[in-house]
Amino acid sequence: MAMNKGMFLFLLGIRAELRKEADAWIAFGIGINSKQTAALWKICDQIVKQCEKELELPVFQFNLTTLSWALEALDEGKAFEWTENGIKRSGKNFADLWNLIQEEMNEAEEQEG
Repeated sequence: MAMNKGMFLFLLGIRAELRKEADAWIAFGIGINSKQTAALWKICDQIVKQCEKELELPVFQFNLTTLSWALEALDEGKAFEWTENGIKRSGKNFADLWNLIQEEMNEAEEQEG
């Protein structure tokens, strides 16, 4: 079964909650490099890898996919921004990210077809 928007948003929502949990543990005094926080970070990474695999996202510069690139900004509470055909665009949440990925997949299909 291909990944749909609901599953994508669900998985990234879980990832966001796990990141919050790790931050809370660190604030509580559990070390950032402890086994407990390392386990949470690993699960977060696995969620991203699974989404990338399911969506068959290509890797572009700096060994990033569109997903991993946009999450860097979203994880810092910032919008992810890009320029397309001279027009500056931005996304502020996981739904915007899903839409960007779908646009890119459609463009790739059009170029192949």
